[in-house]
Parts: sequence; structure tokens; C-alpha cells
Amino acid sequence: MNKSKWNTQKIYSNTSFFLKGVTSLTLYNSGESKVYFRERTLEKGDYYLLEGDGTASDIDLEISFENGRGEAILDYRALQKCRTE
Repeated sequence: MNKSKWNTQKIYSNTSFFLKGVTSLTLYNSGESKVYFRERTLEKGDYYLLEGDGTASDIDLEISFENGRGEAILDYRALQKCRTE
């Protein structure tokens, strides 16, 4: 299977995602508010890195901010479905 290019998304408020076939993921706190993610707290400038190891996972994640608003950047790669004939 082929991997997608990097998918980048800016997040400004509390949200949740379900991502399929993720091979690597980074969440970066680019704002002033604390970011809460998977029982972790990211201060300004901190990041969470899920390094790829050659496998893919479906990830159900919830991202929340101190006071409900902030700024974070989510980058991830996922598997692409390929047509076979």
C-alpha cells in the first residue's frame, strides 16, 4: 500500500477525529492555550509525535484546549487505498 502525502490541519477549538490507516502523526501546540491530548498536556511549543514503525492504525482522538479555544497543528500520513485489477 502507498502512503498519502502529509495531511495538515490547523485546529482552533475542541474537536475529535477518527483517522483510518495512520502511519505517523504529529500534534504541535502553536498557540498560547494548553492543549490536552491522550492524557497529555502540551504547553506552547510542545509537540506529540507518533512515529511510524511500518504499521498502520485507526486512531480515534480527541483534542481539547484550555478555555475551549487555542491553536494546534495536526500532521499525519495514512495509507492510500490502491485499485487492484
